This record gives sequence, structure tokens and C-alpha cells, in this order.
Amino acid sequence: MAIIVDKEQKRKDIALACKQLIFQNGIRNLTVSQITQQANIGKGTLYSYFKNKEEIVIEIINLLFTEHKIRLVKNLKNLDSTLDKLKLFSTFFYDDEYIEIRELYKEFVSILVIKQQDEFADFKTKTFNTYYGLFKEVVADAVNQGELKPEAVTLSHGIFLTPEGMFISKLMRNDMQNLKAEINKYLDTIFYILKSNNNTAPKTEK
Repeated sequence: MAIIVDKEQKRKDIALACKQLIFQNGIRNLTVSQITQQANIGKGTLYSYFKNKEEIVIEIINLLFTEHKIRLVKNLKNLDSTLDKLKLFSTFFYDDEYIEIRELYKEFVSILVIKQQDEFADFKTKTFNTYYGLFKEVVADAVNQGELKPEAVTLSHGIFLTPEGMFISKLMRNDMQNLKAEINKYLDTIFYILKSNNNTAPKTEK
């Protein structure tokens, strides 16, 4: 009897085997030969699961971001404060816990800017929609509970994008100092403006 192979699981297994490899070499320097050696498979087998190197890279990065999303959702459930939940989405851009995956993200974005690649652009859009969907849920819940004004839903897209924009702006200027403080000051302020009852001024980190 022929062995039935779960192709989707096999793709994930190859990505899992090469996860550390992409941290070590980066996206641009990762080669097919390195992947086949690390995953202990031949090139013929590799290309029966992936059309090109870009697909392999996306599968590996997708695995990493899936792990990050699982942690994010778990941490969101452990927080009571809406403001803390909103800030949690921005920790990716400055928290030491995400140094490795953040380096890959920086390289990924630079590739998109220099040379638009459909596979990478589609993945970026899909990832954005996933995280923004979670962010919008937090905002909508706060509005439904009367904590935030209804306008918060309309502004949620811009609020979600701003920390990433601040990160990329500082990255382009090679000045990452005070990023956490600047992002949190922005979120503190916008949250204060959108609160249904503004009795006290926002407390911001120094």
C-alpha cells in the first residue's frame, strides 16, 4: 500500500527544520542548498512542495508569525486594561523578546521596498489583516462597553498603523532611541482623547 503524505504538514515540517537557519542567515542569504541540507531532503523533493525560494521563505516566516500571533492572543486574554491591550500590539517593534523576528521583518520590508515581489506583498497583506482584525476587535469591544467613543472604530486603522510607521521612520534614520516611549506616548494620548469620560490626563512613560 502506498504511503499517503500530508503535503501541508510536510511543508510545515520543512519550515520547522529551517527555522533557525533563517535567523542565522537572513532572507537574502538563505540558499536552497542550505535548506535541503538542514531539512535532510533532496532538491527534487523540495521543489515538489515549493515552486521557488520565495515560497520557502514565506512558509518559514509564516510559521514564525503564527507562533507570535498565538502568544499575542494568549497575552491579550491575560490583560484587563484596554490601553494595555492596544499597547501589546506595538511591543513587537521594541521588545527584546522579538529581536530575531524583528530583524527578519526589517529585511522583509526592505525587500518589498526595493523590489516588489507578489509573494511577499500578498503575505504582508494577509499578515496585516490578521493582526489588524485582532486590534479592531479590542477597539470595538471597548466601544461596545462604553469605554471609548464610537469614533475609535473609525480611527482604529490609523491607530494600528502609526506605531509601525514610527518604527520604519526611525529605522530609515538609523535612530531607534526612545521608540517605546514615543509609541506609548502616542497611544496614551489618543486613548485619552477617545475615552468616553475624560476626567484625568494620560500618564505616559518617560
